Amino acid sequence: MTKNLGGGAPGEGKCNALAARLRMNAATEIRVVAQEYSGRCYLHIRQYFLGDDNEFRPTQKGVSLSIDKLGEVLDAVRDLREAGNSPSTAAVVEKSAREEVRFSVVTWEGMTKADIRSYFSKDGMNERQPGKGVRLNLALLVDLERGLEALDRELNG
Repeated sequence: MTKNLGGGAPGEGKCNALAARLRMNAATEIRVVAQEYSGRCYLHIRQYFLGDDNEFRPTQKGVSLSIDKLGEVLDAVRDLREAGNSPSTAAVVEKSAREEVRFSVVTWEGMTKADIRSYFSKDGMNERQPGKGVRLNLALLVDLERGLEALDRELNG
């Protein structure tokens, strides 16, 4: 589902678009959104919760990257879909010299899930540490891919 929220090309300072809402349960969904912040366009894959006012509100669970990474993220989600249900890291998208987003299949609470998570390195550390991200059912990866494709069409016409 694509909904234009006053969108336009990323370079025009108008990038706001909601491309997908992936329902996890009655009170939780993951959204694929392009959003402008401080004059730059960002891609968000973020978890939302249903508030007391019956409106969905964003949580801190999720990842954000420059919209320039949209093609790489779409490829990473496709790689993640192809990985099946064997726990592994299917793809990595560099966010900066110190941060990356990993697209993995993980076993969590006895269930196999897709995990999209930021990993970062701190001063003096060689290993990257896990940060914020989202976990979703593998079956939702098709919808996530469609949402990213819709966002690409929305922004790049």
